[in-house]
Amino acid sequence: MNFIKQYILIFTFILVGALVSHGQPPANKKAKKHYEYGVSFFADGDYKGALENFIIAENIDKEHSGIKYYLGACYCELKSYSKALSYLDDAKSKGCAIRELNFYLGRANHLTHNFKEAIPYYTAFQQQLKGSERNRVQELDNLIRNCHNGIKLIAMPLEIKVQNLGPNVNSKFPDYNPVISADESILYFTSRRDNSTGQMLHEDFHYYEDIYFSKKDTTWSLADGVGSKINTESHDACIGLSADGQQMLIYKATSNGGDLYISNLDGKNWSSPKNLGPRINSPFWESSGSLSSDHKVLFFTSNKPGGVGGTDIYMTRMQDNGEYSTPILLGPQVNTPDDELSPFIHADGKTLYFSSRSYNSMGGFDIFFG
Repeated sequence: MNFIKQYILIFTFILVGALVSHGQPPANKKAKKHYEYGVSFFADGDYKGALENFIIAENIDKEHSGIKYYLGACYCELKSYSKALSYLDDAKSKGCAIRELNFYLGRANHLTHNFKEAIPYYTAFQQQLKGSERNRVQELDNLIRNCHNGIKLIAMPLEIKVQNLGPNVNSKFPDYNPVISADESILYFTSRRDNSTGQMLHEDFHYYEDIYFSKKDTTWSLADGVGSKINTESHDACIGLSADGQQMLIYKATSNGGDLYISNLDGKNWSSPKNLGPRINSPFWESSGSLSSDHKVLFFTSNKPGGVGGTDIYMTRMQDNGEYSTPILLGPQVNTPDDELSPFIHADGKTLYFSSRSYNSMGGFDIFFG
């Protein structure tokens, strides 16, 4: 476990200890036992385990405000914000005195696009912070600003249809980072399903990442792994695909965080991934990238020193000798003091899409282009 994870875990234990001191456990012995188990799981960051125990506790004691609060907090952490809001509102109506209630009410309203309702809760929580917690004041300022941005942006909606790709592609496990060839005939994506290579669980209670693909005829074919040359027992994630589908960018976990690799398609088989080298990969975290349609320009992200934010987008060009040039940090039109991730260069070579937590987002990562 690295230093940052240790710090987060210690902070969580301290925080949960503070929460328990403001929320008495249920009187019923069985409900109390599961309530305390749930608090312990919550402190460990195992929100699914915590949720299971709080559900049992609520089945015994349906009026306890602390149980309602933790159910809402668990659903919030598990990104089921509508469910979270129902329980958090109930906890508030029952007089829950746990301090973080205002924060989670702000978060659940914020992420269900109830921006106006979220602002007073964020403000109330911000006013509850003590002098030793001044670092969270800026966090709350940013969240309140996100809500004001959200109010403006939803006043100018675009009509976009989102269609689920169905059970041949999606599973009950996390499926993400889809990349598709320019002719839309083949899709590659990353998944943490239980048939991954090694079938081992990571410390975050999900299986290790593997790369899968699906081909489209009239419908998408049943997804299958890309094979043992790419998928290993560690994390292997597909982060980019050239427009012609002949080169794949791959993220592999390392002791430093993660590096970028490239694999070439030879007929029907992918080559063993090749590390992109020290000009691109640093002792820090290189996590996402995109290739231009002619394979000569690479955009990628890194949190190495010298950037302007947490993670920033860089650009490098392939030289005549086959090596990439020294990467250039993109300017302030793209990079901000916040995080930028997931660059995608359009086949036209002119339009760059990316995700950012920048000041004018609605909260979390929003999609931008330039």
